[in-house]
Amino acid sequence: MTAIRNINSSQAKKQADKVRRTQVAQPMRRSSLTQPGDRIRVGPPGAGGDLNADGTMNWAGVVNFIGQFFQTGPSVFNGDVDITESLDVSADTVLRGLTQLLNDLVVHGGGRIQVGSAMTLDPSVASGAIVFGNGAQVFTNSNTMQMYFGNGVVSVANNEVKMQLGGTSIVIDSNGLHMYGLPVLTGTGLPAGVLINTGGRIRQTA
Repeated sequence: MTAIRNINSSQAKKQADKVRRTQVAQPMRRSSLTQPGDRIRVGPPGAGGDLNADGTMNWAGVVNFIGQFFQTGPSVFNGDVDITESLDVSADTVLRGLTQLLNDLVVHGGGRIQVGSAMTLDPSVASGAIVFGNGAQVFTNSNTMQMYFGNGVVSVANNEVKMQLGGTSIVIDSNGLHMYGLPVLTGTGLPAGVLINTGGRIRQTA
């Protein structure tokens, strides 16, 4: 014969109440770790597992992460940040505050340094140049350093200095001062060579 339990008995009611309390219990609602060395393990020992949570995590104190850290979405650091190892940034970066470099700045791969629209340090021009927004340049090549704008050029080399405007130039070298392309004055009684007119301009005579 099969025994039929009386569901109205006091023992059955106690068992039912225990099941209901288990179903609605919140055993971790006010949990805390207070002893040094307390740990929360996710997954079997040595294997680990995933810890998934939703909502806001408020943490006061030091957080030590060991291993890779992947962050997706915007991040806000409201305080000082110290980075003691290499920082590899592959996306566009905007620095809005005062930025100080306390060591060298090395630009690889032919990169340029642009200061607004007024000035660019460009290694692709000659052997390196400062290019200005109005077209003026200061650059160097294997033999000279030059500054030019429009038709005007100033060139400095190891053995000469030249100033040139169009077809007129002045050259200083170890042999003295040379002038080329001067306007020529002709007339009766003018000595051959050069003279300075009343306006203070140097002219070649013929």
